[in-house]
Amino acid sequence: MKKLINYISAGQGLGLKLILIFSGLVSLVFAAYIRISGAALIPYAQDIADQMLPIKIENGIVAEPAKTIKVAHLRITEDADPIALPFIINTTVDELNTNELSSGIYLTRTAFYAVNKNEVRLYKLEDNMDLPKGDYREDFKSALTYTSIALFVIGWISLFIMYTALTFFYAGCSYAVSAIFSKRYNFNTRMRISTLCLITTYILFMTLDWLGLESGKIVFFITAIAIQSAIMHKLPSLQNTIEISEEPTIDTIDSAWPEEKKEKKKVKKISDKKKTTTKKITTPKKKTSVRKKADK
Repeated sequence: MKKLINYISAGQGLGLKLILIFSGLVSLVFAAYIRISGAALIPYAQDIADQMLPIKIENGIVAEPAKTIKVAHLRITEDADPIALPFIINTTVDELNTNELSSGIYLTRTAFYAVNKNEVRLYKLEDNMDLPKGDYREDFKSALTYTSIALFVIGWISLFIMYTALTFFYAGCSYAVSAIFSKRYNFNTRMRISTLCLITTYILFMTLDWLGLESGKIVFFITAIAIQSAIMHKLPSLQNTIEISEEPTIDTIDSAWPEEKKEKKKVKKISDKKKTTTKKITTPKKKTSVRKKADK
């Protein structure tokens, strides 16, 4: 706790380095999860490829399979019933009635359809393409690796932007929290406080999600503010301006001067002392009273 307090009170910057490191670690974990879990799905992807291939397109028209309807199925185990997937090849027609299509991917004799709820995207087939039947597992691994790398880079940038925006938000909320404790902080200190409380809250909630305990945004906000309050309770108030309680003395002024000026100042002090000593040794002349002369 003391190290955290020292970082907040004596540190520099807005804490963006910590946000950059944390967002990179989160993105790395997510990308690694996609790569590892995706590898387990490669056999299923190969099975689907065996069902749907070969596909051959010549001059924008599907030549193979010709006049055929194929529906991809997922076989989890040999004993379980296959599950129909939203991937359909129908080369018996050139076009489909989009009003009757459910979400999925469709390939006709001359077009490719991507349907997502109420949105339909139509792509006319062009040129030539040949996807023979074969073993594509290595290709799937390569695609999965490149996808994981792309997700890591995009995720790192996206998370850094999001976490930075949230840090600024909680730095703004810190003004209300610090007012309760009657403490003052500069903006850089508030940003470092918000960075630590945000990272701590995310680590806590990620752990809870991993354990299967779900929580909402309101609970996240309350937890972050509670951690922020705990930090401010321990952290002493920092003044933005330096208050001078006493008049600056010669010693304090001398401490800021170079050595040569200090030497000159010391010589001047010695000469001043000699003058005051001389003045003390000299005695004033005796005055003769006027009344005494009159008596004589």
